[in-house]
Amino acid sequence: MSSSFAFRLLLTALAGLVFLTGTSAHSAQVVWRTGPCPIGDDTVRVFSLVSENKVGGWDSDTAPYSADGQWRTHKIATCADNLFSLYSADIPTFQPSVALTGKLNGVLTQARRELADPESPQVWERYRIAARMYAEIGRSSWFMANLWLEASWTVRDSGVGYYEGLNGPDVTMNLLNAGDAELIKGLPSAQEKAVRFNLARVAHRGGYALRRDAHLHAYKALGALTPREADAVRRLETAAKLEPSYQTEALHFFEIAMEDPALTPVEQATARYLAGDLERRLGRPAAARPHFEKAVADPNLPQELAQMAGFLLQGLPAGN
Repeated sequence: MSSSFAFRLLLTALAGLVFLTGTSAHSAQVVWRTGPCPIGDDTVRVFSLVSENKVGGWDSDTAPYSADGQWRTHKIATCADNLFSLYSADIPTFQPSVALTGKLNGVLTQARRELADPESPQVWERYRIAARMYAEIGRSSWFMANLWLEASWTVRDSGVGYYEGLNGPDVTMNLLNAGDAELIKGLPSAQEKAVRFNLARVAHRGGYALRRDAHLHAYKALGALTPREADAVRRLETAAKLEPSYQTEALHFFEIAMEDPALTPVEQATARYLAGDLERRLGRPAAARPHFEKAVADPNLPQELAQMAGFLLQGLPAGN
């Protein structure tokens, strides 16, 4: 992809989407029904996926993006009265014992104390509650790792919104480099403002924190922000601060999962790749490199992940 073509793609893809920072602008293709909450007397909405697509591309940590909103926003079902939260698919058959009910009630009581707004928790907060409940239930490290990873994506969604065609790390890097090349040449102020902010969004999806922060700093230095612009910046900066805590939890469980003999060889190899990418995204390239190197040498690693690992390895500093 040439620099000029990539930059045209950047501008085309961002037309009308410059300050779209939340998934509420799209309605995911889901249906729901109401059923009893497994604990307490409340009812709960249980969602099911009807359709989705990947026209919004995917990120190096396998996060997919649909033009109709993200299914992950709806996957966790939460009872309003006590915040009981599990994946919707688990709600209909979940029948906890008396002992487990007591433990889960303790989790829910603590969760309510920690929430800034217990009456309206954010989607990632509901994932966090579900993660604590699944830990009490005794789900595997592989399950827990993927839950925390998906939770981190919901945080990312809140900051970057929808972006069409960002298909993996190579496209991400091409767009970032093309944008930087055009910025060096000079752009009209209004266009530079749009490009700066959207390059920050692209960098965040790609896991390039330094480039994201540099573009945000330059964007804010271009002049006073409108209320809508300021809100968009606030959302992205908030996501940037919050997402690492969820990634850290996911990394912990992927590190356990990659050595778990109960996993399939494909799952173990995938866990190693994702551990590498999470280390990279958390700003630890030296820790990421050995995971990527072992992952690409593993014949069980799916081809699409092997390709991304090979590309990402090229961007990491050599040695320790």
